[in-house]
This record gives sequence, structure tokens and C-alpha cells, in this order.
Amino acid sequence: MKKAFTLLYSTLCLLHRPGGPVDIPFVILTLLFVIPTVGGISTAFAQGSADSVRLTHTQEAGTLEKQEFVSATDYIFKTQEETKWLLKANYTGKLTGRSITGDLEYTLEMGGEIKLTPSFSINALIGYNHKEEEAIRGFLYGQLEPRWYYNMARRISKGQSANNFSGSYLAAKVIRFRNRTPEREGETLVTPQDRFMFSYGKQYRMFTHGFFDFSINAGWQRDNRHIPVYAYDNAKKQYELIGSQISPQNGFVASSEIRLGLVLSKLRTKTSVPACDIFRCFEEENQLFKMDMTKLFYIAPNNINISLSTAYERKIKQSAWSLNQELRIDYDYHYNHIVFSANSSSTEKSNGFTVRYVIQPRYYYSLNKRISRGKSANNLSGTYVALHNVNTLYHTFLHLSAENAHLRTRLVPALGAVWGIQKRLFTHGFVDANFGIVRKLNERFHDFIIPGVTPVLDIKVGFAL
Repeated sequence: MKKAFTLLYSTLCLLHRPGGPVDIPFVILTLLFVIPTVGGISTAFAQGSADSVRLTHTQEAGTLEKQEFVSATDYIFKTQEETKWLLKANYTGKLTGRSITGDLEYTLEMGGEIKLTPSFSINALIGYNHKEEEAIRGFLYGQLEPRWYYNMARRISKGQSANNFSGSYLAAKVIRFRNRTPEREGETLVTPQDRFMFSYGKQYRMFTHGFFDFSINAGWQRDNRHIPVYAYDNAKKQYELIGSQISPQNGFVASSEIRLGLVLSKLRTKTSVPACDIFRCFEEENQLFKMDMTKLFYIAPNNINISLSTAYERKIKQSAWSLNQELRIDYDYHYNHIVFSANSSSTEKSNGFTVRYVIQPRYYYSLNKRISRGKSANNLSGTYVALHNVNTLYHTFLHLSAENAHLRTRLVPALGAVWGIQKRLFTHGFVDANFGIVRKLNERFHDFIIPGVTPVLDIKVGFAL
């Protein structure tokens, strides 16, 4: 660059002739030639300087780690995690008979499932069903269920799933119940009941230690149950239980079931995605319309029960308070054969509707803290405490005989408190679970821990808009 400017200066000096006039056209032509020349010379010098820089390249040995990219759907359902066995403990939302009185009812199960091939597995469990309103509360049952995951092999071949238990299935199940029947005062008789059913269902893992299983079932029931036998006591002027006799109740049976619980299995991957991709933590919500899918229908030779439950929840302005209202309608048909003496008997029939209206002022007590920490938007997801007010209307037609039939309608209000948790699942799903205690205001009480109160337990899984 210095040499280029020296050349330009020398040229200008030559153009100046002392004592003589300056030839303007000649100067212009000279500059038009010299300036581009100077630019070319400077560029050449610059390139020469750049070419003098030495570049070196080195390569180090190392290990390339495999990167795993997991979608939110694959993560929550564990579709890409190979699993060949599961241990399960779950709550079952299903109707198993007369359940419209609104008292505490729950079914708990424990079992396991093991893969025989990628498409076939064996599922086995034992369960206990409890009904608060029954004279004899609760019964045990066992279930053995071969399952066929009919599209599992195809999904594995396409890379859409690993060999596991998340997917649709067809099954044949055998169930044995151990029913209890009053035999004499203070004594009960245990009798078996068998069911052979075919099922269509969908089972999915939920994160690492959760699962849900929805199924529609239909089949045949063999039930040689014992019915109570009463004799009239002239001294006491009333019928007394003296024993029981066999009364077969065989026939068609169908039901819907949802199981929601915990699983234990061998962990193979440690991939994760933000939980808010699943629970929609950062979406604003002022209201929710919810439909429960845990209890839909139950059909048996001596009992038909159909249930529909909807709820609407709305925020109170933009606060952590909301008002949740639920309407549940049950239709129930039931008959029970009763023997009053050795030569006479009667069939008790009842059918009717039960309408239950629940209103819950809810307070999501951790919502404001989660919003301030950037962990949630202002919505209807999280833990809450609520005042639980339930009003149940029973409208039942009871038929004992042609001469003894009457319509009974009564309203049973109850008041209590519950603690619960509600979460959204993807776009149109929700889960809402709560438990607490209530006191019925004009009905007999079932003592729990505190005299005069009864526990409540409610788990809902379904659609939300």
C-alpha cells in the first residue's frame, strides 16, 4: 500500500512543470490511468499479504453420542419404550350393579400383565368392590384375560411403536366373583359367580408410573346365587330370615370400564419432555365443559344401569376461585327374588331415575404462586379445596306384588368438603379426582371416623371443551 501511494505522488510531481502552465486535459487523462493502477497494485499487495498467512487443521478423536428426539405423545404414552411386563394397582370406574343411591362406591384392583409375543399378552388381577348402600358391603373377584394387540406388530415394523402395552386390543376374559348372601342373622353364605366376556379396549402408559385402560365388554353370566328365605314369626309379628335357596340368574351381561392407576416396570430410557406440553399449563382458560367417561352402562340379568354425567366449571373473574356444577342422571332397573315361606315367593322390582346435582365453589390455592413463578397461566388446572354440596333426587317405582306397588320420591341433600386435583390432558381430555367427607342432612348416616359423616371419593376421566 505504501508503494502505491509513492507511485501516485511521483506521478503528480512529474505533471507539474515549474514556470509553465498546467495542461488540464493531460492531467485528467493521467489521473484516470493512474488511480485504477494504484487500486490494482494495492489489491495485489493485499492478496500477497493474505497468501502469506499459514492455516493449520487438526482433528481430535471422540465419541458421537446418540441423540433421542421424543414427541410429547410418545413420552406420555411410552410408545417408544420396550416393556415386556407390568405390575398394576388401580381404581376402576365401572358400574357393577345398584349404585344410584349416591353413597360411597369404589373398586380397587391389583394385578399384572406379561407379554408372550409382541402381539399377545396375559393380564391377570384380583379386585374388591365396595358399595356403601348394600346390606352386605363388598365382594372379591379374580380375572384372567388373554389379550391380542392386533396392530402392534405393524406399528413396530413401521417404527411407530416399541414392543409394549400401549395400544388397542381385543380380549377374552374369565371373571369369578365371590358374592355374599344373608343366610341367617349374623351369618352369610359365599357363592361363586362366573362371567365369560369379550372386550375391545385401549390401554396406554401415563408417564413413567401411570396407566389408563378403557374397554367395552359383553358376554355371558352364570350365577347360581342364593336368595334369602323368610318365615313369619307369629310371636314377633314379623318375617324372620331362616335361610336361603338357589335362584339361577344366568344371561347376557355387558359393561363399560375405565381403569386408572399405577404401574411398575423396568425403566429403559430417561428421555423427557416438558410436562406442560401435555397438561396445557400455559393456556388461559375461563371455563370448561366436561363429560365423564368412567361410568357409562352396566347390563346384567337382574340389573340395568345407564349413567350420564356432565359438568360445567367457570372462573370467578380472573381469580383463583371457580364454580363447578355437575349434573348426573342415572337410570336403574333391578329385580330381586325373595322367598317368604316354603310355598310362596315374591319378586321385588324397582326402576327409576336418580338425578344428582353437585355444586362446588373451588379455590385453586397454588395457582397464583405458579403464575408468579412462570409455571402456569390463569386456568383451571391444579390442586384445589372445595365446599361440596350435593342434592340427590330419587324417583323410584317399587313393585313387590300386584297389591303392593308404590312410587317413592325423596330428596337427600348433603354438605361437606373435599380436596382434589384437576389436570387437562392434551386438547380435549381431563382428569379430576377428589376425596373428602360429607354429612347427609335427612338420611341415615354411615359413621366413618367422625360420627355422623360419610366419606366421598370421586375420580373422573373424560372429554373437555
